[in-house]
Amino acid sequence: MKVLFTKSNTLSSWIIRHVLNEPISHCAILLEDRDIVLHSTMDGVSVISAVDFYRQNEVLFSVDVSDNKAAHQFDNWDVEDMLILLDSPYDFVAFMALGVRALGKRLGINTKKVDVWQLSGMFLCTEFVDAIVRVDESNKLMTPMELYIILSKRY
Repeated sequence: MKVLFTKSNTLSSWIIRHVLNEPISHCAILLEDRDIVLHSTMDGVSVISAVDFYRQNEVLFSVDVSDNKAAHQFDNWDVEDMLILLDSPYDFVAFMALGVRALGKRLGINTKKVDVWQLSGMFLCTEFVDAIVRVDESNKLMTPMELYIILSKRY
């Protein structure tokens, strides 16, 4: 299992990268043995063939989390567990909160990082990856770049 960090040529990718001032706009989970990618887009949590995902996205970074004992220790996630989350809606409130946080950062205003949306059953791309990989219990609201930095230090 790998976490992929990407950008694309879509308007939403461009907006995300420029608002956050980061090179990455999206993250997803690649299940290499099944050749599929699971991710949360503005249409919600979905599955796509790896071939189609690579056609639509440029992978900037990837982190192999196959040996992630924490994820398996807490929830024993397997593919069927991940697929249960399919069609979960996108977390637009968290998306807007990231935008407000980015704007505050540019204005020199430190906004508090609060996890108020995890119980909603809705997912940003980073929230979805965190639900599977168990990245950071204290901060569910993170940008794809922040997630990449945490995972790259851990693996």
